[in-house]
Amino acid sequence: MSKNKSKWPKVVPVVFWAQQISIHSATGMSHFYMAHKIYPLLPMDIIEATWLALPPDQLLSHADLVAFCT
Repeated sequence: MSKNKSKWPKVVPVVFWAQQISIHSATGMSHFYMAHKIYPLLPMDIIEATWLALPPDQLLSHADLVAFCT
């Protein structure tokens, strides 16, 4: 994760969006769904994505998980 604080204004909205739409294991729902009772519209079509990230091979810290989802 970059320590360059000048980049944060560009990436912080994406980080917050990723955290709000991540499904939580305890509830099986995202924060967005619990607050609005609708599923979020993703800013891309997941079926037509030109990249797919491999799942992590180990447990991630909260900060690493947010970075991975972003």
